[in-house]
Amino acid sequence: MWARNEAFRAFYMLKEFWDEKKVDLKNSTTAHLDVVIDSKQSNEAMDIDTDLLVSTLQKEPFALLNVHNDTRKYALFTLIGSAQAPLYGGKIFFVDEVLAKRFSEFLQGSVQFVPLDASLSLPSSTLFFEDREQRYLTHKSGSFTDIYIPFTASLYVKVTFDRGIFAFMKEDLYKSMAYFISILAIILALFYVLLDRLVLSTIRHISQQIQTLKSSPNNMSLRITCKSNDELGTMVLWINAMLGEIETYQKKELGAKEALLEEERNFLQTIIDSWQHALLVIDHEKILKVNDAFKKIFGSAQERLSTQQEALFAPLLHAQNHETIKISLLERPFFFIINTKPLFQNKRLITLTDVSSFNEQLQTLQKKAMLDPLTSLLNRSGILTLLEEKFHSHVQGLLLFDLDHFKRVNDTYGHPIGDEVLKAFSNVLTLNARGTDVIGRIGGEEFVMILSCETLEQLQHSAEKFRTKVEALSLQGTQGESFSLTVSIGGVFNKMGATFESLYEKADQNLYEAKRKGRNQSVVS
Repeated sequence: MWARNEAFRAFYMLKEFWDEKKVDLKNSTTAHLDVVIDSKQSNEAMDIDTDLLVSTLQKEPFALLNVHNDTRKYALFTLIGSAQAPLYGGKIFFVDEVLAKRFSEFLQGSVQFVPLDASLSLPSSTLFFEDREQRYLTHKSGSFTDIYIPFTASLYVKVTFDRGIFAFMKEDLYKSMAYFISILAIILALFYVLLDRLVLSTIRHISQQIQTLKSSPNNMSLRITCKSNDELGTMVLWINAMLGEIETYQKKELGAKEALLEEERNFLQTIIDSWQHALLVIDHEKILKVNDAFKKIFGSAQERLSTQQEALFAPLLHAQNHETIKISLLERPFFFIINTKPLFQNKRLITLTDVSSFNEQLQTLQKKAMLDPLTSLLNRSGILTLLEEKFHSHVQGLLLFDLDHFKRVNDTYGHPIGDEVLKAFSNVLTLNARGTDVIGRIGGEEFVMILSCETLEQLQHSAEKFRTKVEALSLQGTQGESFSLTVSIGGVFNKMGATFESLYEKADQNLYEAKRKGRNQSVVS
């Protein structure tokens, strides 16, 4: 459509030339014509197809031909002579260079100057110009389309188009649009490459470094690098200057805060160091902080950090609140009461109250309460306590000792000599007993021994051994005089896994039997 409209513009230029010059070829003299052609003479100088001119004017009042093979130069001819001496006169006009190609293409088709029957009703279309619009008529017949362009009041320029030409013009239009789009795409691509190289790559580089700054918010020493000297470079310089000011301010503020924190740390450390109990702060199984009292007991915390998993600190790190734990240091047992308090972020404050001296005193008191003060053997309470802990119902024996006529010794020599007799007897038992045997003083002159033995005969042999050792013992009175001592023994062998109470009762019966038989005897069953 665009190509057709351009050709129409060329035809309308012809009409404007006609109207403007007031051309009247029928009434013009040769003096008023631009070119006059005699068909009988040679017209090679004009380079006009004379035969085409003659045949056209025989059928139509006007003929439009190209002159001098110039695509911009055309002449409008008519017959000005007689039929016997025909002359053809024409007026030359020029077509705009932009429209010349399209005008020439249409002239190669069928162009006629024809009158139009007013009775025909043909559809019309409008061609728009910059300052006006012109209407033209169309008539379709088969594969051809006739275009009627008003030329004079009763004359039209008839142009016949083959629709193949329209298809060609349409294809030409598509090619033009393709060329235009291709060139536009190349220009846009070059523009993008140039824009990317000069601007976008720099922006991406700056954006990446800004992301690095965001990922390291505490590192204000980072800066953005940019080699550009344009507005982007100026912006980067401004950002770096701002980062420098922020870094300076943060260092100043950080220094003040660190000084204040250090002062507070020292203050808190002084407070906890003045506490008499050992203190430590732990995070799970890691020791974070200790005071001087802790260091006096366990040494420097730094020395212990790498050994916190050792058995030495395991009870300490896993102790519950108010629990008493035992820790051995240099083969000496220490006892601590643990007081634990949760802190922030899974940390705990542990206070260790050293109760080692109290525990030692308590053990001493307990030991004294279980020992006979005269002989240092277990007393009745000690024997019963020990038997509760260590007595088992496996094969063993029990011996009960009773010094014969001990009251007579006290009455004759006095209680101090009686005490010495008890000490001497306890020494006999201690020196002749095995390490696994348990010896105790029940009260007065009565003693007890628990022995490990395999048979009744072994127990009888042990009883007789102790009896003869006591019998052979030589003692001295207050005046240096010598006297001897005997002992009655009752024993029982545990054959059936009996309890201690039942064994003691049986041994006591055997002791009574030994005394009944005259003392200085052993009865074991």
